[in-house]
Amino acid sequence: EDEKVLSDKEKVKYFTGMIRKENRRMNQQVENVLQMACLEKGELSLKMKPLALHEIINNVCRTFELQIKQKNIKLDLMLDSEKDMIQADEDHLLNVIQNLLDNAIKYSSVNAEIHISSTITSEKIFLSIKDNGMGMSKEQLKHIFDPFYRGQTGNIHDVKGFGLGLSYVKSVLQLMNAEINVNSIPHEGSEFVISFDKINSNE
Repeated sequence: EDEKVLSDKEKVKYFTGMIRKENRRMNQQVENVLQMACLEKGELSLKMKPLALHEIINNVCRTFELQIKQKNIKLDLMLDSEKDMIQADEDHLLNVIQNLLDNAIKYSSVNAEIHISSTITSEKIFLSIKDNGMGMSKEQLKHIFDPFYRGQTGNIHDVKGFGLGLSYVKSVLQLMNAEINVNSIPHEGSEFVISFDKINSNE
């Protein structure tokens, strides 16, 4: 059976690519710790530049293909238009979206759905990442942006990872003049919404 898999070059190529992407994602978790240390010391430097938000989103989604496939999750992308330019630090923006999508996948059950959508107004771009996972209580919502906080899931072995992600996300978004809000209902799911200032074509 192993020989049959190895004889299929396309499968080998595909899974090798997925392993490499997963390795990059794991490295990102380490990067979270380092970046939080810089944030706490006030030493984090941003390289702000115009970025196409939808391109960043699509790139991040591709890095999670393996996890999505493993849990048979339906990923629904609804991106508003091509006028999606924002001012941000590319590396940190990637980190932010990776953290939010990673959480959505981790806290979702098998065969769940995750919806990523954008809404564009005259001055703002709103990015929503919504899942139908376990959700959070009002008490949990008070603390989710605290460093190392993780709400109780009923089984401490269900979810692995660092508790720095959301604290880093909120802090770095504030430095990029963006805001993040969350709505959540226990047993129904959570929605994180980021608002960015839009770069208009005449700027």
